[in-house]
Amino acid sequence: MDNNVIRCFVAFDFPTEAKEHIRSVIESNQKRFPHARWVSINRIHITLQFFPALSASQVNQVRMVLQEIALPLNAFGFTLQQLGAFSSWKKVRVLWIGVDDHSSKMMKKIAFLLKKGCSTGGIEIEDETHEFSPHITLARFKNPTAIQPEQLIQPSFYTTQIRQLSFYQSTLTPQGPIYTPLDIFTLKEVK
Repeated sequence: MDNNVIRCFVAFDFPTEAKEHIRSVIESNQKRFPHARWVSINRIHITLQFFPALSASQVNQVRMVLQEIALPLNAFGFTLQQLGAFSSWKKVRVLWIGVDDHSSKMMKKIAFLLKKGCSTGGIEIEDETHEFSPHITLARFKNPTAIQPEQLIQPSFYTTQIRQLSFYQSTLTPQGPIYTPLDIFTLKEVK
């Protein structure tokens, strides 16, 4: 890979109290599946778009698109709901927690605006046919694993707010990725 390119992504971050709730969900299920790679609580977020290789000028273009998108956005509530799996319960590669329908629609709209703004600016989006599905990755399985949903301790519903849209650089290391904020866009508080 060219050393002048940056791996980065756009994400919704969570308040500390929401991360603590997610930590309790992870801890209550971690013992049941110790062979899974559980996500560090510091890396918990909802990814809107991943960019595997952007030049410095493209990073600035994405930053401008994000600024334009975030400027009119209000902070919005969302509810963490039940656990789910990709690709199926018979072949689980990723265990995740979903969000309510209303906030899912809001996040999909923002992801669409981001893709549209990037496309207009000439920034290629990988797999544009793949529909964005808001979720929080909790664990990854190296080998597909069959899980019965009843084996999991389902979380209680938890409501909080999305207050910022973040743009991160992702640097791969043997210990896992390091996320460095490139820019954080605070959403307007609703009064």
